[in-house]
Amino acid sequence: MKKNGKFQRNLIIMLVLTVAAMVIIISLLNYNRSQSALKSHQETTELLVERNLLDVIEGSEVAYSIVEDSLAKTMEEYSNVLLSEYGTNSDVTTWDLESYKEAFGGFDVYLINNQFVLERSTVKAEEGLNFNDIGLGTFMENIMDRGTFSSYPLEVSNATKQLTKFSYTPTPDKKYIIELSATAKRFEESLKSMDLALLTDNLKKGNDYIDDIGIFTLKSDRTPEFALNKKNEAGEMELFPEELLENAKQAIDQNKIIEIHKNGKLLKFIPKLSESTDEAAFKSSRLMLITYDETYFDKALDSNRTTAIIMVIVSILVAGIFSLLIGRKVSTPIKEFSQLISETAQLNFTTTEHLERLQKRKDDFGVLADQYDTMLHSVRSAFRTVIDSSDRLTGMSQEFTTSSEETKIAASQIAESIQEMATETEQQNKKVHQSIDDIKLITAEVERMGSHMKRVSELVRQTVNISTDGTSKVKETEQNMKLIHNYTRESKETVIQLQNKSLQIESFSSFITSIAEQTNLLALNAAIESARAGEAGKGFAVVANEVRKLAEESSKAAHQIHQLINEIKTDISLTMDSMMNGFEVVQNGSSLVNDTGSAFDDILTAVHTVSEQTAETAEISEKVESIMHTLSISINEISELYGRLANHAEGIAASTEEQTASVEEVAYASKQLHAIADTLKQEINKFHVDRAELE
Repeated sequence: MKKNGKFQRNLIIMLVLTVAAMVIIISLLNYNRSQSALKSHQETTELLVERNLLDVIEGSEVAYSIVEDSLAKTMEEYSNVLLSEYGTNSDVTTWDLESYKEAFGGFDVYLINNQFVLERSTVKAEEGLNFNDIGLGTFMENIMDRGTFSSYPLEVSNATKQLTKFSYTPTPDKKYIIELSATAKRFEESLKSMDLALLTDNLKKGNDYIDDIGIFTLKSDRTPEFALNKKNEAGEMELFPEELLENAKQAIDQNKIIEIHKNGKLLKFIPKLSESTDEAAFKSSRLMLITYDETYFDKALDSNRTTAIIMVIVSILVAGIFSLLIGRKVSTPIKEFSQLISETAQLNFTTTEHLERLQKRKDDFGVLADQYDTMLHSVRSAFRTVIDSSDRLTGMSQEFTTSSEETKIAASQIAESIQEMATETEQQNKKVHQSIDDIKLITAEVERMGSHMKRVSELVRQTVNISTDGTSKVKETEQNMKLIHNYTRESKETVIQLQNKSLQIESFSSFITSIAEQTNLLALNAAIESARAGEAGKGFAVVANEVRKLAEESSKAAHQIHQLINEIKTDISLTMDSMMNGFEVVQNGSSLVNDTGSAFDDILTAVHTVSEQTAETAEISEKVESIMHTLSISINEISELYGRLANHAEGIAASTEEQTASVEEVAYASKQLHAIADTLKQEINKFHVDRAELE
């Protein structure tokens, strides 16, 4: 049974789902838009940070260049002073390097010899340093070859872990290289405005997305080393993290930005390589390592996601309330119509209070109620016609039933007479058909025998052909067996010759072995004589040793040849046995082929005899088949005559039966019509209508 209020519930659910779907779609669009905006903001932030950082590095390089030019001029003047001293006193061991350092305002002095070993230095700890061991041998060699003053960009010293500038000046005789170094104390005041640590810290403070920034120098092997913007507690520049060296090396080698994600952080390796082809170009190259906090934008996305979920929940609740109100307003007239239709379903076609309330409405439900009332008036009018027609139908059906009963009796008597005649004709026809079936069986057997004889004749003919072909094949086989016999005999003779030649090779191998042993003995004697000759016989000893080695190799080769000859002899012996066996088998095969040829000749003679007898039998079968065919035609004509007679009788009987059946159907239909008329009157009495209106 259907429940009331289902439409209201479905309407509310539909409205709630529609509004919820719209809100979810709008929220998803806003969420995707905000996600795209955050992604764009993230990319823009990264681009601005990287550009600012590159600008900072380029600006610092300009400042460094100005300071370096000034330092280079000063260092060149001090180097010329030391060259003048070398011109008057080339014994550098007598030089007072500390006094020069004091006179030069704190510049350290290094004296490197032509083996590129630090011979003397104001930094005692570094004396004895070999530049070849640290991979700078080629670099020093190029400086020595140029023979002029050279200075290089600021770099981090391995000893002090501080920014340092170096200059190199070879002495005119190229025995020494005079190296001067200026530590950061010499130019830190000039570079305070370009302090990379301060600039990168300000850049991090201005953007929460940045977690860390590192600007690193590169070593000669193009791997990052010291951070220019970071110092440890001892004031030394921090080293590049070892666990990230592989990623940094990849970025530098490919000269492109490499990104990795690690523990919620985005690490970007940005190389800035010098375009110079100078061997010291690495000193002006840098690697920037920027670490971004990926959770910064994830938090913003989580906030947007939470807001969207809250909006969806609130929207669904509001939609549910409005849908409930709308559903109640729509469901009231629907319930009235439900009651009205329920009363009509109970065959009550009178005007009810539900219909009167609906007709008072000024909306579509009121119009629908007026149309429903018009329909009820039409139904009540139709009932008047139906009642009159049912009364007339009852009387006519009674008269029709009486007439059909009388017609049925007469048709039954006619059908009985015709049925007796049809039965007699059918019995005669069955006997004729039985005779036809017997003749057909005999004819079929004769035809089958003729078919078998034809098949036997065909098989005999094929047997003749096969026997003839077999005889021909046997003759060909005899010829082939003769050829095989000749080839086998020739192969046997060839194998015997091969065995004789292998014996000759074996004697040659023994001869080579003997020569190799004598050569080895001679080489040994020559080595003894060369040893006695002393220094003058060393060359001859080498030759004797080589001759001995060749003799040993010849002996080994001869031994291997001897082994191979033994294996070949064994194989030849086996081949000889196989050839002898094959020769005997071929002789036996030739005898069997001759016997087979004689057997095929006997088979061919017997098959010709069978073929002649089969042809005579087939001719007799064809004559019997012709006689049976003529008899079958005559009996078929008799059967057709009886068949036509039976068909006429059956046609008359069928027509009579059809007429009887029609009469019975009419009688049955008249009874049914009378019953339907009674039922119609009973059903009409069930309807609740205004009787006064019907009259």
